[in-house]
Amino acid sequence: MRMRGTAAVLAALLWTGPGARLAAQEAEVLEILAAIDSLGTDQLWPGFDPSQVPVAIYDGERTWLFRHPAPPPDFKPFESRDQLAYLEGQHDAVRGNTATELEGVVTATLLLATLDDFPSAIDRAGVAIHEAFHAYQRQAHPEWGEFGLGLDSPDTDAHLVALRRLETDLVRRAVAADNDENAAALAAAALEVRRQRFAALPESVVRFEQGLELMEGTAQHVQVTATGSTAGIMPLPEDGFAPDELFMRSYAMGFAWTVLLRRLRPGWESALESGAATSLEQALAEALAGTPPADWRESLAQALRRAETDVAELLARRRAIRDEFLEREGWRVIIDAGHAAPLAVRGLDPANLVRIEGQELLHTRWLRLGHTTGEAEVMDRPSLTMGAGPDPFREGFLRLTVTGFDSPPALARVGEEVTITAPGFRARFAGPEVEETGRDVVIRLAGPGHTRR
Repeated sequence: MRMRGTAAVLAALLWTGPGARLAAQEAEVLEILAAIDSLGTDQLWPGFDPSQVPVAIYDGERTWLFRHPAPPPDFKPFESRDQLAYLEGQHDAVRGNTATELEGVVTATLLLATLDDFPSAIDRAGVAIHEAFHAYQRQAHPEWGEFGLGLDSPDTDAHLVALRRLETDLVRRAVAADNDENAAALAAAALEVRRQRFAALPESVVRFEQGLELMEGTAQHVQVTATGSTAGIMPLPEDGFAPDELFMRSYAMGFAWTVLLRRLRPGWESALESGAATSLEQALAEALAGTPPADWRESLAQALRRAETDVAELLARRRAIRDEFLEREGWRVIIDAGHAAPLAVRGLDPANLVRIEGQELLHTRWLRLGHTTGEAEVMDRPSLTMGAGPDPFREGFLRLTVTGFDSPPALARVGEEVTITAPGFRARFAGPEVEETGRDVVIRLAGPGHTRR
């Protein structure tokens, strides 16, 4: 990764030869940690102090652990920096930019390879503070995270897609409004459109949108407040979002609501922290009580025409994505669990999840599935799952398919335990049946009588 600023100079002065890449990564991590210290403040959000949250960073070669009260024993102290330890390779708990438990302590985690949209050490430190705020949310407001994944969103209903597109545009215009009166009128119109749309949605989808906007909107607000920079923050696009971009739209809408709250309701953070408001839109609606909404009805017909095209394109795109995945050249692995003991989610990247058709989902970056007999993990390559029911994250998955391996996956058997490894894929199960047919390796898992070793 390209180095910037003092980190690049330091690496160039101290290192040459084959260790240069590691030295550059080390210098970059140290620069980010120094920036975290410079930004750390207890005034970003009521009750939140980022200095109390450990941070783990994977730089592509090593995992660095900062301010953890009890680092795992396989981490070594880094003598040049207090409260810093490192591990060669990628720790199993560090799989994305998120907050997760490490040795029983909620820890903010970063992958440097995913931070190209954050050009400076300060910007990257802001991402760490963003993830540290998620750690705070998990502990102080666990109810904020109870919103699922919104997989039952009716994204092929053209009328609902049109309302959503119109709502997005009204919020975008409210954020860009040149005075508070116009901003309030446009925001009030957006809330009116949202009320109509939410009345026709499943409760689970409403909860998903409100929950993700609250979680990510407040975290982005804290990030921008800490750094003074909007680097990496997704704006609301003038052309709107595709019908199936509910996850990324909720990120962008969450931040947009906070921009309007800062403008129209000073002190809104305390209303959410105290529970006086339970969603960003509720906090904004209370500030806009009595505000006449801007006229939006004439725009609905245009939004509906565009939505009908959007839905047709979405259906065609889903079929093409599935066909392309299944037709990839090379070997493939199919793990068949069956209804008696489905595979259960142990980790995934919800931002890289594509709904196909029926119960099928395409995971484009990371997925970890568990079973009574073992576990499988896919990293940095696509995989396809078949759900056991309408809500696979509760009911589990019947099948996992991974395609496109350039060479046969390696199989090893020790007693009843079978290990399967390939680039970006690893699995270990006790007592499966293994069938190799042509370039297909089919792993049929044992029933619920087996227990994981």
